Amino acid sequence: MREATGNIWDYRSSMKVIPVNLGWTKYGWNVMGRGLAQQAKERYWNLPKVYGKYCCEMAAQNRIYIIRFNDLLLFPVKPLNKSNPHLSWMQPANLELIEESTKLLSEFFDREILVPLVGCGNGRLSESEVLPVLHKYLTNDRFILIRNNPVD
Repeated sequence: MREATGNIWDYRSSMKVIPVNLGWTKYGWNVMGRGLAQQAKERYWNLPKVYGKYCCEMAAQNRIYIIRFNDLLLFPVKPLNKSNPHLSWMQPANLELIEESTKLLSEFFDREILVPLVGCGNGRLSESEVLPVLHKYLTNDRFILIRNNPVD
């Protein structure tokens, strides 16, 4: 895995990993209220509706998968809150779920894929927890760990 610094949205020809939760509202829409998920929702207005449907399917099948939506790869990092699916976004990211998602990511796509520090930020995990998982599975140079530009 290579590393780069910048804004993930500036890389127009690359696939972009978007960390998401596995929940949905009573209307079946995924809550995408923070971080890259919110930015993706602002770019693709129907994304929460489409992804919410997949979240319901994943829960019914009791498995996860990565969903491709245009140039995005929706990458589950926060587990389903089974009693209150609409509150799944509030949970911390889960390292086991990140590992499962990372394994899935490593198995497909031949394009360049930008990977942020999934689970860090709103997910409340540390870089030192997440990086070993990413490095374990994303060994190919087509994966690029993208770090945000430092704030002045």
